[in-house]
Amino acid sequence: MQRPAPLAALPFPLGILAPRLSALRPPAGPFDPRGDWRLAYGVYTMAGGAGSRVGALRLARKAGAGEAFALSVDYDKIVVAGNRQRVTARLHCRADRLATPGRWTFTSRLIDSSGVPIPDTLLEKSATVVDGQIEIDDGRSKRRLPVPQAYTVNWALLEAVTRLPREPFGPLEFTLLDHFDQLKPGQTLGYRESVRVGLGGQTARLEVYDQVGRGVVPWVYGCDEQGRPLLAASGLEAYLLEPPPNPSHQPRSVPTA
Repeated sequence: MQRPAPLAALPFPLGILAPRLSALRPPAGPFDPRGDWRLAYGVYTMAGGAGSRVGALRLARKAGAGEAFALSVDYDKIVVAGNRQRVTARLHCRADRLATPGRWTFTSRLIDSSGVPIPDTLLEKSATVVDGQIEIDDGRSKRRLPVPQAYTVNWALLEAVTRLPREPFGPLEFTLLDHFDQLKPGQTLGYRESVRVGLGGQTARLEVYDQVGRGVVPWVYGCDEQGRPLLAASGLEAYLLEPPPNPSHQPRSVPTA
């Protein structure tokens, strides 16, 4: 049997996460990337190494008719002085290689340390692809962006990597809608390598993918052999898979795609 790669020798940024990866326990049991699933992640700052846990991320996928699915995103992170940013999104996507969304809604707000929403920090927008354009509506005005030939939203990539080949393939070229509505062309998503690592006292194979491009910090995604994303990391923060959340804290139901 091939020995696990020494954690300190793993490529950037996985080596930085070594103290955290040693405690990450890959879930047992089957995982169907094209089915219904829920995954919970801790959000960690990458400042000064694999720093403290600063928030939580919850994803929920609901399969729809044909190749459609809905993706629910709930992101909660401490930003400053105990205040938190809360982002929720609902995306309706195609089960293609980029999890291309056809319509989506998102809400962002700041919440103070006592849990009360901070005035004038609420941002709500919806987007729909119509007539070859992406129409973005903030409730006061609408604007339209040309639909790129290939595009996706950054959060949707966490679903897309579950279904990518677990072997080398031609890098996917696309335009990223960063923060749901900021067009950033010149992106690529590709397969880096397969590495055997020590996770929670076990030896596991990690399938590693890279996302790089103009105007973004590179991201690295690591999936288990079934496609389940165990981690995603950039130069700024990382998401590490955690045990399923308490039922009372699970994301709201996902609309049918």
